[in-house]
Amino acid sequence: MRIERVAIFAVDIPFTHQVAISKGARSAASNIFVKIEIQGGVYGWGEGSPYPSLTGETQAGCLAAARTFASSLIGRDATEIDALLNEFQQMFRGHASTRCAFDIALYDILGKLAQMPLFRLFGGQRRELRTDYTIGILSSVEETTAEAQLAVQQGFETVKLKTGRKGFEDVSHVQAVRKIIGESRKLRIDSNQAWNHSAACRNIQEMGNQDLEFCEQPLPYWDVEGHAQLRRQLTVPIALDESVFDIHEALVVVNARAADVINIKLGKCGGIHHALKIETIASASNVICMVGCFGETRLGLTAAAHFAMARPNVRYIDLDSSLIHSLDPVKGGMEFDQSSGGILHLPDAPGLGASIDETKIQNTLIAEY
Repeated sequence: MRIERVAIFAVDIPFTHQVAISKGARSAASNIFVKIEIQGGVYGWGEGSPYPSLTGETQAGCLAAARTFASSLIGRDATEIDALLNEFQQMFRGHASTRCAFDIALYDILGKLAQMPLFRLFGGQRRELRTDYTIGILSSVEETTAEAQLAVQQGFETVKLKTGRKGFEDVSHVQAVRKIIGESRKLRIDSNQAWNHSAACRNIQEMGNQDLEFCEQPLPYWDVEGHAQLRRQLTVPIALDESVFDIHEALVVVNARAADVINIKLGKCGGIHHALKIETIASASNVICMVGCFGETRLGLTAAAHFAMARPNVRYIDLDSSLIHSLDPVKGGMEFDQSSGGILHLPDAPGLGASIDETKIQNTLIAEY
């Protein structure tokens, strides 16, 4: 079980098109991969996808933390996941994306040693997972309409529309999407902290007849009480994302009754280990969970799908980031159903059931221990 080798990679994943949210636009994800190998040749892969405007992390910062932590792992027991991740948190405040990469790699090894896919290792059973289709902030209603038509053509049953434009510009985009997708499909919006309380109330009320599934993170991450007030004032459910990075913030949110839904992202909470803890807090408080993503490849998305598969309270799925990637270095792992774009399929292979094809990420090795 002793760790013999740790390799760290820095990989930029170009997008097929620029994606904009209220916090800015991106044309690529600057990710890190970690490969941990133990005695006997068993190895695990993990991924972190820093998002500077949302998590405060950069690829360079993640790599620096990863190198420091990796050097301390040699000779350690890879199955002592709780102890190892606690040591990471003693070494660094934050760095959730880096911790996530090590977390996933360690759990991949654990699943392989147990000869079980991760969702079964966590006590779950196979169930249908359907992801949404995310539409970023586009300049015109016509562009938004075209994206909605693409989602329908590909068989997605849920659309997530990014909002946060000036004034009431979002309302016409929401109306246009609803018209295209019809009444049978679901529509949710995500403002990524763009509004103040007044703007959130007025915009959501204007969209009230569009049958919104929920509104995600309408206010700044720190305004927990403001979100609680919105829940009391509005009929549209409130989902919180940036307000919940860890178990402590999850407790604050559920105690304040500030959310109907908590969006758990492995890259935000530091991986599967803490995702399971946040879900337990939410479930005990009758708060529904959602699993989301940043810019992960199918490797990171596969880990998130295993987590979701293992926890029935994770009812909303937002694992579509790889759909806009122009590079797919992943072997195996989560697949999108070709007949219905929103359905996800997980392999029955032990561990993640996914790995990185190193021939597709040549010259990206940063450090090896």
